[in-house]
Amino acid sequence: MKALRRVCAAALCALLLAGCSPAPVVLYTDLPQAPVAELAAAFTEKTGIPVTVTVQSDGAIVRTAGQPDDPCDVVMLSASAIETMLRMEAEERLSPVMTAHEAGLPWAVSGDAFVGLGGETWALLVHTELVGDSLPDSIFDLTDAPPGRCGLPDPGRYPYYLLGVYLGWDESLMLVFFKDMLSNGVQWGGGPADAARKVASGEWAMAITTLSCARNVLDTGAPLKIIIPDQNAGELGTLTVPVTVAAISRDKPNPNAKRLMAFLLRPESEAALVAAGVIDAPLRDMTDADGQALTAVRPLTNRIGEIYGSLDTIGSRLASLIE
Repeated sequence: MKALRRVCAAALCALLLAGCSPAPVVLYTDLPQAPVAELAAAFTEKTGIPVTVTVQSDGAIVRTAGQPDDPCDVVMLSASAIETMLRMEAEERLSPVMTAHEAGLPWAVSGDAFVGLGGETWALLVHTELVGDSLPDSIFDLTDAPPGRCGLPDPGRYPYYLLGVYLGWDESLMLVFFKDMLSNGVQWGGGPADAARKVASGEWAMAITTLSCARNVLDTGAPLKIIIPDQNAGELGTLTVPVTVAAISRDKPNPNAKRLMAFLLRPESEAALVAAGVIDAPLRDMTDADGQALTAVRPLTNRIGEIYGSLDTIGSRLASLIE
């Protein structure tokens, strides 16, 4: 009888210990392994909750995450995978466990199904010798560039900046702006990296490109200046395609998924991803690990889902103007 009691006591103790063990969290990401693993390790050190990080393509993630036999609890996707996150939202595979407001972020990316940090930020790159003293600070200044010397990436391949600007302003004024750009000889071509190279070479005086592509040509020796456009109060803001974080909808939700999300969305985590080159610029003013100030970018006011969802309707209208 005593032996039986000892066995039962040992079994009960094991159950209690198992119940006290924190539920591990499985994180899928298409971001580089090192910065995400560092964030996961910091979360585990702070909370005692283990995290398994699986790095794979967003195509692989969208095929498996949310399936009944898949262990994924949280996804963290790059700016280039925004359409994958929007697809998962549309297919109701995401669980709205945290809003942008709860995470301390100023911008709701889509609905409440996922939350966005900073990501790929679009900017003006200016060749100062060709533009002169009056530097632009808005996309609308493209019409003041030397004729035939301003450019944008191919709108057929990179339409979302123009779509976001179009959605954010009065339609009749936008049509006038696009016609003015065309009459000023706006150039289209290539991607954002090609646009940055054309400004650096002096072929173009100014162009819309991404912040990372603009930074990549600063060492060419050309007199260049990067300007984040439309950042003053009441202005449009600039296109920011976010790094996104979401919890996966499961029959038995992991109670620690929200805790990991909250950790990944902290200002300190966003600063770490800026330092790693994963995020161009943050959405909140902050300081990095070295105490350097990081200035927040004001994104376009339209939610990213609205911008990407407008391609079929508004995109064809813009294409007819360009043609």
